[in-house]
Parts: sequence; C-alpha cells; structure tokens
Amino acid sequence: MPRPPKKPSKQDLAEIEMLAGIGLTQQEIADVKGICVETLVKYAPVALRCGKSKGIGKVARKCFEMASSGKHPSMTRFFLRTQAGWRDKHALPEELVEYLRQEEE
Repeated sequence: MPRPPKKPSKQDLAEIEMLAGIGLTQQEIADVKGICVETLVKYAPVALRCGKSKGIGKVARKCFEMASSGKHPSMTRFFLRTQAGWRDKHALPEELVEYLRQEEE
C-alpha cells in the first residue's frame, strides 16, 4: 500500500523555491526533500516556477550590470548578441578580396 502524499510546509516551499532558483532539477529537489517528483510537482508548482524565475532574474541583473559597466567588454558583446540580436560579421582577408576581384576581371 503506497504512502500518503507528503504536503510540503511553508518552510519546505521556501527551500524548494531556493533550490529551483540555484538550478537544481525537479528530480534533484525531490531527492533532497525525500519525496517523489510527482508529489513535488503536484504540491509545489508555484515554488518551482518562482524559484527558477527569481534565479534567472538575479543572474540576468548581474549580467546586465557587468555588460553596461564598461569593465567587461566580453559580457557587453554577449549581452548584445543574446538580447539585441547583434551578430559578428566575418570579414574576408584583404588578400582574398583582391584575389576574388582579379578572378572577376
């Protein structure tokens, strides 16, 4: 006979939210809490979603701060590529451009 489902307490929900926020999978969170994934998803869907969203928001804020500070040019490029759709243009070497022009003549 299966055990009755374990409903998480407010403290459990706070911990689930924190664990989701730092990137643990549902299976990993269920293992830490000693419950099955089905119980976790059934009784803590909001904690899972909010935790993940808050974690992403925290990292995105730090990414934006680094990108806009001028101190981290690689983060600025990364931010513009992922958020503004910027792409690097691959320039052809001058020798190749000159060679192609000669071929056309």
